[in-house]
Amino acid sequence: MVVELILLAIGIVPLSTIADPSRGFSGLMSVFERDGSRFRTRQTVLYETFNDQRFVADKPRNGLRLFCLGGSSAYGFPWGADVAFTALVGDALAASHPQRTVEAVNVAGISYAMHRLQIVAAEVMEHDPDVLLIYSGHNEFVERSFFRDLEGRSPGLERIEHVLSHSRLYSLWHRAWWNEVDAPRGNGPELFVRREDRVYPPEEKAKIVERFTEGLRRIVRVAVARNVRVVVATVPCNLRHWRPQKSVSDAALDAMQQVRWGNALQSGRAHLEAGRPREAVSELETAAALAPQHAEARYLLGQAYEAIGDWDHARAAFAAACDADASPVRRLSAMNDAIRMVAAEHEILLVDMDRVFSEESEHGIVGFPLIEDYVHPSIAGHRLIAFHIWRAIEQVLSNDPGALTRERFDRIVPAQRSRTLPVSPAWLFNTGCVLENQGRVPEAMAKYREALSIDPGAAGPLWNLSNLLWRSGETQAARGLLERLVERDAGHLRGRILMGNVLHASGHLQEAERSFRAALALDAESPEAHYELGRLQQSTGDLQGAIESYTRALRCDPLLAEAEFARGTALETSGDMAGAERSWRESLRLNPADRGSAYRLGRLLARDGRIEDAVEQYEIVVARQSGIPEAHYELAELHRVAGRHDAAVAQCREAIQARQGWPAPMVSLAWLLTGHPDAAQRDHVEALRWARRAAELTDQANPLALEVVAVALAGTGDVERALETAREAVRLAEEGDAPDIARRIRDRFRGISGVGTMP
Repeated sequence: MVVELILLAIGIVPLSTIADPSRGFSGLMSVFERDGSRFRTRQTVLYETFNDQRFVADKPRNGLRLFCLGGSSAYGFPWGADVAFTALVGDALAASHPQRTVEAVNVAGISYAMHRLQIVAAEVMEHDPDVLLIYSGHNEFVERSFFRDLEGRSPGLERIEHVLSHSRLYSLWHRAWWNEVDAPRGNGPELFVRREDRVYPPEEKAKIVERFTEGLRRIVRVAVARNVRVVVATVPCNLRHWRPQKSVSDAALDAMQQVRWGNALQSGRAHLEAGRPREAVSELETAAALAPQHAEARYLLGQAYEAIGDWDHARAAFAAACDADASPVRRLSAMNDAIRMVAAEHEILLVDMDRVFSEESEHGIVGFPLIEDYVHPSIAGHRLIAFHIWRAIEQVLSNDPGALTRERFDRIVPAQRSRTLPVSPAWLFNTGCVLENQGRVPEAMAKYREALSIDPGAAGPLWNLSNLLWRSGETQAARGLLERLVERDAGHLRGRILMGNVLHASGHLQEAERSFRAALALDAESPEAHYELGRLQQSTGDLQGAIESYTRALRCDPLLAEAEFARGTALETSGDMAGAERSWRESLRLNPADRGSAYRLGRLLARDGRIEDAVEQYEIVVARQSGIPEAHYELAELHRVAGRHDAAVAQCREAIQARQGWPAPMVSLAWLLTGHPDAAQRDHVEALRWARRAAELTDQANPLALEVVAVALAGTGDVERALETAREAVRLAEEGDAPDIARRIRDRFRGISGVGTMP
């Protein structure tokens, strides 16, 4: 008690007054607290999670009380409650029913999904609602790791932590442990961007939809049992102007199908960028047919259909791309199907906003005019949602359903709420995210900087800007922002990971490892943190540690192809060729366009003497428009060994074209041309040209290049110069401590008579 009084005197406040330790998952801390004759949003969750909302403690007898549950879309992000549809519905109901006291309470929480909405719904039921509006379905893939950590905790432990959070001593320890600093609380929502590092296979997506459905059913059942009118709405998203977050292939393609798929995707993208949409459609249809779950292929196909005016197919392709996104930041169409199903089961009001947005969008494809970014409605979108929800409610309450027109709504709810919106950090941040998704990086960076000029500690702009700086090669600038980020938010997982990458690139290896391990202390199942730690360990020669880290990353995310590739390289270096082969084959299954795995697998198979299997992998690599030059050169050698002389010649030419000024394939091509098994197809003149070019590129100092120059000269009949060149090649070989090469050249030319003798 004495310690608590001392801490009180020096200004230490309990953790419970500034934060909810369980971030809303336990239900031990309510959203609302009593404030005299009213309830208002608790200060610990105000702005960063919930809007500032108030309602009278004793509901009037003529009261009409509506609560809205949902995530950031219902919250009104990036503006707030004043422009969100809940407030507009409240205005419309108040104008339609002047004899009633209307309270429309926006209890939507940033990043809240169905699990936490059930907790909030239980609290809301204690405040005698007349209408419960549910607008949810965007956030089911958010905060997965935090929720998973909490699922394993006992209710007793949560209660103990809740009690401790009221202690100043515990608060002091908590801050010291997590290196937290006091900072002024903002007056807007917590800035966030969903950049999940995990991917979700179709079966896991289905489980999440199932959990969402059951959670929605539970909320509806409780509300209906209390005679609360329930309104559910489907949730639209930006299909047209937002690229998928993550694309993976679930198709089991053989080697040639991988080649076809990769070529089709690459060619389709190139045709689209070059303004040839019909050619793009042809290629991308092939890619989508081979790998139906590859989100990027579907999205590009939608753009190609759009460019030729095939709107029905474009609409279907964009929708399929959204559903195939392996890291869904928007929503799945199955979520909306579940909402419709639950509404039908319980005979509650359904407002199908997904359908409405489609009908109101150009060619039926939802995009920017109604969506501000990827899911958050624009101001016009909020008004559209509000109108349809108001009309649905009024069809039950009103004596004149025929008067429920858009004109009447616009008349009774003027647009004054949207006239003086401030330029807030949240809005600037969101605009930056949109620009970044469109590939307009300099403009995005400018918006993030503008947001930080208003709120220097805003986590969202700090993270996004530092990430763009890192990707642009501005390592030191990125480090400065990241230091500010982790100082302000010690629990910022991706900030810790990116800081580790920056430190790794700067040569501060021990600090980098500490940063990665700090990230893993925050989330032991972060595949990105395990993967980056593995890269660091591999770079320092700790192969076993790297293999273990890559394996943990894959345990957390079995679809992380880059971790499988990296594990293969570490296994190869450690001498486990069988393990390396398994990893690279799995990497290719996950990502058929992975040239790196195909190339390394081909080299491994070639060393093992499995020539035809190796050729198959090399063909995957060289079939890519931006292939690896070495692959052409090495494939030429495999074809030569297999007796496919013409194929070897073709690959040498490709290698020369792929890397200008590279002497090695020139030497090989010269040997092939001068030594063709069909004497009629030998071309000593062209062979001499390539051999001389290789010799020039090596300053006449490469005995191998001079050897083939000599052979080509002999083939053209210039025996004297051939022998002179051969002697020089022997001299260089002996000086270069290559006696075997010198001996071979002597043996090759010793049989030539009439002009001198070989040394």
